[in-house]
Amino acid sequence: MNPCLDTLPLELVQKIASSLPCPSNLALCRVNSRLREGCYVTLVFHNIIKNGNGTGRVPPWKWPAEVYQNYSTNAWARLALADYRCLAFENELEILNVGFKNTDLQVYKWLPLLIATHHPVIKALHLPSLSNYLANPDKHRRRRKPNEGFSFCFSAALIHQFTTLVETELSSPLDRNDYIDPMRCLAYPCAIAGPFFLEILRCRKTMAFSDGPIIDNGTWQPPPTLKTLPFSSIMPLETSIPFSVETQFPLCHLPVTTTKEFIEDGVWVGYYSYCAMSSPAPTGSLLIDRPMLDISFQVRTSKNPFTKNLLKVRGTGRDHIGPFYLSGTLAPSTGKMAMIKGYIGQHSFPWEVTMTPFGILGTWGKPMSGFDGGWIWLWKRAWGDRSPLRSVVPLVTT
Repeated sequence: MNPCLDTLPLELVQKIASSLPCPSNLALCRVNSRLREGCYVTLVFHNIIKNGNGTGRVPPWKWPAEVYQNYSTNAWARLALADYRCLAFENELEILNVGFKNTDLQVYKWLPLLIATHHPVIKALHLPSLSNYLANPDKHRRRRKPNEGFSFCFSAALIHQFTTLVETELSSPLDRNDYIDPMRCLAYPCAIAGPFFLEILRCRKTMAFSDGPIIDNGTWQPPPTLKTLPFSSIMPLETSIPFSVETQFPLCHLPVTTTKEFIEDGVWVGYYSYCAMSSPAPTGSLLIDRPMLDISFQVRTSKNPFTKNLLKVRGTGRDHIGPFYLSGTLAPSTGKMAMIKGYIGQHSFPWEVTMTPFGILGTWGKPMSGFDGGWIWLWKRAWGDRSPLRSVVPLVTT
């Protein structure tokens, strides 16, 4: 009798299935109950991803083991299918270039999750198209509307791709208008992180901070990168099956990041900018002031019955002007923070910020009134990537 899959040992069938793309293995599972029993198992789907989903991808996706260790077989199957579809996009370099179609729904649901776990698809995101997608939501009425999940993907990809360019000493002009417009979409706080990251590095390279060059390296506060941001510890990635970028993703980190323990643990640092957020993208660079340093917070529950769902947040820090205080409230259900930053005996101004996976992001001053405001980004000092930055991609100003 000629050998066939039904007569092969189960271990050999599983080895064959592990070398297939995920859709081929799923088709194999539909042949009969024996093949389903042997091929629809966690080990096979795990190996399919590890082996490059039938593409021979090099290097393979090195996902955090602690994130997926408790996944069910069905979850691994969906993960392998999302990985396959992301690879198809990656090969064509068309991620978000024409928007998502119904057939891309699996990728759409999983894209933030995959990016948070450093999937290679992050290298293929077409940043100008995604920037336009976020900055001009009214132009995409027939497509899936932009949301905070997409803004997370945009900033994460921008930080990753720019960090890679820095680390490999590549040089490629990047038009500022390709990435700065999403910062004006105040509904998507995560969209601030990526452009702000580039501007901070540009200021470091050119010493073009608003108050003159940095004198000593001790003042310089490097921004976090995807290598140092603790996504796997602040997001419940291991339980995000299925994952909705509209409802779940913008809120999934809040049970951790809005707790008293998280906010009070460690020292925060960051930067703020001066810019006209309501006008067209300015030429040149954003004006970024010297860093805010040694920020510590104290969090208390509110005793006011009208604000019982809010936390009171107070903090102190210093910058080149002098010591300052922070005072305001935090809504744990949304991550929104209404704060006042003031200098004792001097001026003060409002902050409208949000707790995000990148840290605290938002605006200060009057965000739609010329230069009387700007953007803010605070992160824990321990998140700063202090690896040497050997070169910075030159920015084209138009």
